[in-house]
Amino acid sequence: MNNALRLGWAIAIWTHNLARSKKKVIEDRLSNLLATDGDSYPKDKFTPRMDRTIETVSDLIHSQRKSLQRITDERAETQDQLIQERLVQERQRLSRELHDSVSQQLFAASMLLSAVTENNANAESKKPFLQIERMVQKAQLKLMDLLIHLRSAAQKKK
Repeated sequence: MNNALRLGWAIAIWTHNLARSKKKVIEDRLSNLLATDGDSYPKDKFTPRMDRTIETVSDLIHSQRKSLQRITDERAETQDQLIQERLVQERQRLSRELHDSVSQQLFAASMLLSAVTENNANAESKKPFLQIERMVQKAQLKLMDLLIHLRSAAQKKK
């Protein structure tokens, strides 16, 4: 009876150790599937049915990774397009506002200075007004250059 009991315990311990080692191999293989594309695992450790199942899981993981990468790329591209559209809109808004406010104010100042210099007969008193008029005209030209640059950059990005 004592030998039968020892044999039973030996078989139980051996079966337990065998199950633990198979479990460890399965855990390692599945961890390897998650860590890689699934092509680097050894294919001869399990039954053909288990190998097919693991290969199916590997293919599924691989296709999910590809889909996720594609979705991520599409989302990044959409974000970039949205940013570019907003930049164009902001450039157009800025261009409109500069034209509608600053440009018109400079033009009005230029007209007033022209009227003052034409009505003033004294050449010496005209001198500072003529200087101011030239500065306003230079500012108008610079503003026009900026507006053209803003508009052309916005049109190029469309």
